[in-house]
Amino acid sequence: MKRTNGFTLIELLVVIAIIAILAAILFPVFSQAREKARQTACLSNMKQMSTALMMYTQDNDEMTPSDTRLPTTSPAPPLPSADTITWGLALLQPNIKNKGIYRCPSDSSQGLRADGLPVAPKSGDAFTSYEGTGATPVGTAGGSAAGDAWGVFRWDGLSIASISSPADTFAIVEKDANAEVRHTVRSPSYWWGRYITNTGANGANAPSLKADCFVTNRHGEGANFAFADGHAKWFPRKVATNIGRTTCTPRPNFTGANQRINGLSYYYYFRTCPPSVPNCGK
Repeated sequence: MKRTNGFTLIELLVVIAIIAILAAILFPVFSQAREKARQTACLSNMKQMSTALMMYTQDNDEMTPSDTRLPTTSPAPPLPSADTITWGLALLQPNIKNKGIYRCPSDSSQGLRADGLPVAPKSGDAFTSYEGTGATPVGTAGGSAAGDAWGVFRWDGLSIASISSPADTFAIVEKDANAEVRHTVRSPSYWWGRYITNTGANGANAPSLKADCFVTNRHGEGANFAFADGHAKWFPRKVATNIGRTTCTPRPNFTGANQRINGLSYYYYFRTCPPSVPNCGK
């Protein structure tokens, strides 16, 4: 009996099985490669913002942006008009001229407006995936001496001379999609969604803000961080549950000078050493 050309059913099933096995192996690799590309794009965004921060200080008497909607000391200066942009990262826009870099390609959340104004987002807004590190000085609501040693943004700005080691100082971090945004000006609520403060990062249990919980882990269980000297770097986060909320578990808090958990030491990444920890590695 003469055999016709073609595949038998068994041969076709074998080929299909091989293709399915290869797809199961390769698709996760492709997905990881796409996420790695998004992580790299996000890292580039943060590097550009950090460079823009350096440019801003050079054009403004070596001072970082001031946000007078943050809690202030007394007597408080007049509040800006409702449409005046004061959020530290938005004030860098003249040196960036691209609102798209405020958005991480891996972040689909719609929380804070790209201009940071304390009102609901408008239709078509670019939104933002990032927060500045905010100092909270003594005499302000929620402020402390340790709080004033952290962060490069403050209600009255900061001299770059006060940054002991710019290459080791966090300036901009990635906000988790679950991080809540609030709009009550001149109160600690205004930090939410705009600034990472030292509350929580120093291991304190009493305050409601846990800044380390608000940093995302969307890039391979880690996040990108930008520094005050213009460079940016990825660090692991490895928070298990409720990331982006004050109840994240386990909290990667840092409770002592140069204590390292998950590869980070928050005292080390302060702007300067807190008064109670003079030898913190700065």
